[in-house]
Amino acid sequence: MRGTIKSIVAKVFQSHGHQAGGNPVSVFLLGQETVPSQKVLQHLARSCEWESVVALLPAKETAHSSENEKIDPTLLFFMPSGEEVSFCAHAAMGAVVAISREFEIGIDTDNDFLLRDGTKKHVKLRGNEAELSMGTCFEEKVADQAVVEKLLEQIGLKYSDLDIDSTTPMINSSVARHKTLIPISSLEKLAIAKDPRNPQIFMHLCDEIKSTGIYLYRRIDNPTDSLVPSFECRQFPRASGYPEDPATGIAASALARSLQKRNVFKQNKSFAFYQGRSMGRLSKINVRCQISSNGHVENLFCSGLVHIDMIKNIMVPSLS
Repeated sequence: MRGTIKSIVAKVFQSHGHQAGGNPVSVFLLGQETVPSQKVLQHLARSCEWESVVALLPAKETAHSSENEKIDPTLLFFMPSGEEVSFCAHAAMGAVVAISREFEIGIDTDNDFLLRDGTKKHVKLRGNEAELSMGTCFEEKVADQAVVEKLLEQIGLKYSDLDIDSTTPMINSSVARHKTLIPISSLEKLAIAKDPRNPQIFMHLCDEIKSTGIYLYRRIDNPTDSLVPSFECRQFPRASGYPEDPATGIAASALARSLQKRNVFKQNKSFAFYQGRSMGRLSKINVRCQISSNGHVENLFCSGLVHIDMIKNIMVPSLS
């Protein structure tokens, strides 16, 4: 028996004036009473060219309930390979915007959702912008240089193309999943990086250092605010079903947190990350740190513009 569900495609982290920009996510809306099998979830994920979210929704009448009665949606995150992952920043933001539209909640709202393990997350919507609370989870360590050099070879770069000193080492950093942060010596070197030569070897090298992808970055002048440190970035994921990512919220958030921790920009609370330029899909990720009076990071917020691109009903295998 087949069923029909609603699919909403959103583009997250669009840069102003660049409609092709942003990282797309497909959001599949399902009732919490009809959780499909893992086989069906993987079928939905593999039908997409990009990440997807299965949103398990409460009944519509609970969306406008009081805080004590409100039931939060549960979000399940998938790669186009069918692999389920614990969390994805842009997918979560796109899903919350899609749910808000479906429930007609409004464009200026505070919204909670649950991960599969029951962890609660929060997204604030203000007009076309979504801001995700990333929390305080953070860890990092210096990455193995020999493995990173092999990863660089895979994308056509060399160790001499990096901008390495005592304050900008190659680091495995995480606010959700580990990304390997790699400073590049120039925008020209950043631009010549290409898709991994051998995706299988690239994946195994990432596994050696327990990384889910490499995040290349270079400091640039901010075109709109000189007081906000800004970076041009590129991300090559471990094995997501595509070679490069146009916008990576958890990587940008990890980089902001890492720079702040290493006192590179200790006094700065806000950062801007531009990504996807080489793909013709320029995106902008904003990250801000909430810092206490004693200098500790109390929370990390990732934000950007979200645009609903397409809405349709699709047929799927039996939901049971």
